[in-house]
Amino acid sequence: MTAEFPTIFFTADIMKLLDIPEWRVIKFVEGNEYQITPSHGEASGSGTRRVYDIEDVCQIALALRLLDSGLGAKAIGAILRALREGERLSAMLEWDKKKLEGLYLLVFRTPKSRKRAFGNRGRDAFFVDGLMAAQVEQAERPKDDLLLLSVGGTFRDLKFGLNKSQKEKGK
Repeated sequence: MTAEFPTIFFTADIMKLLDIPEWRVIKFVEGNEYQITPSHGEASGSGTRRVYDIEDVCQIALALRLLDSGLGAKAIGAILRALREGERLSAMLEWDKKKLEGLYLLVFRTPKSRKRAFGNRGRDAFFVDGLMAAQVEQAERPKDDLLLLSVGGTFRDLKFGLNKSQKEKGK
């Protein structure tokens, strides 16, 4: 949980916050590829609800961004798994607008080789602050494939939506 959004839980209002249809949210949480599960409650029948925390919302927002960039479900799941090993995505919501403008996600993937042509290629994903940092990382791994994706706008928009939602609910 972030200091700014300490105890926010979401149910169906996640669709309004992220401006996506319900089926998309359900696909993210029910699809094994994405590996996003509601942290505070899984629907278990008629009348029950999935309950998400702020970290779940950040994962879904980032998954949407990755999907919009053309990545498939399995690749997105692998990237989210790699990111879960680092800092919490919700920590980005504490950053100011200027710092978020320079936020990039780097995804390195080992190139195909004849030995591993059909096997899984290694993936490493992490955030960097600015293009210079991305260039330094790329220089250290010249043989790896690189996906560089600006994600600061995703977290900026999510932060704005969360603040607006809190104001509407009267905090």
